[in-house]
This record gives sequence, structure tokens and C-alpha cells, in this order.
Amino acid sequence: MGDGTCVSPYGNGYGVSPSGNEWPGGCFGDWSAAPALASTLIAMRSSPALRPGTPRTKLALSGEAATRAYAALRMSEGTGALVLLNFANSQSVQVTLSAAALAASSIRTPQTPVDLIDGGDGPPMNGGSWRVTLPTRGWKVYGVVLGGR
Repeated sequence: MGDGTCVSPYGNGYGVSPSGNEWPGGCFGDWSAAPALASTLIAMRSSPALRPGTPRTKLALSGEAATRAYAALRMSEGTGALVLLNFANSQSVQVTLSAAALAASSIRTPQTPVDLIDGGDGPPMNGGSWRVTLPTRGWKVYGVVLGGR
């Protein structure tokens, strides 16, 4: 599916992604770690922000994460989902979002995001920068409250 057309767990219709909105490496199935994601796609049902076609804003990362990871905020119906992916083949990567990046993306701080894959609480966002470590070829999805500070 190198043409940008993706098939989601909800069926056909994800369609061609606008430039800059596609997943790195193409569709989920085109990514070499797609089998590792298969068991976690259930997270898509846990938040309206993860449904196909919801607006997505790519978040800028710095340092080693800029070339090894991807971060985006998806938003729908007043809810947000922070999606983080690690594309490094042999190492974990620490993703850091600055307080300015959180504020610019309308993520409310302080808050404790909800881990939409494993359940439970994610690392707290206390108004400063926010960090999470992603395992090799791993991903995390956190439900976040929107609305600024």
C-alpha cells in the first residue's frame, strides 16, 4: 500500500493521508514493527481521538528523538491522544516534550495522562517538560485532557 491508502481496524476508508499527516514509513502494515503493534490496536477503540480521519498535529522533537521517534497529538470531541512511536532498531529512546510544546498543542497541565494501551496512569505532566522512554520499536498512546493550562 505504498500509495498512502490505509485500511484501519474500522475497515476501508482511511484514505490517502494529506502530506505531513501520514505515519512515518507509510501505513501501519508497511512499518517493519507492524506485527508488534497488532495486539495494541485495541487502543484505537478507547478514544475518539484515535479514530481514522481525526485531526493530527505532529509535535517537534529534539535531540536523538528527532530522528528516531515520532510524536503527534490527535484530537476529537474535546479529547486528545498523544501518540509516540520509536523507530530505532536497537535501542530505547527518550522523548521529551517541552512545557512550551505542551502549551502550544493545547494539552492541559498539570495532569496525569492515561495509558491507553496498558491501562493505568502515564508519567505526570506537572507544567514543566514531560518525558517518556519508549522501548525499541515500541509505542505508547496517552489519553490527555485538552484546554491549555
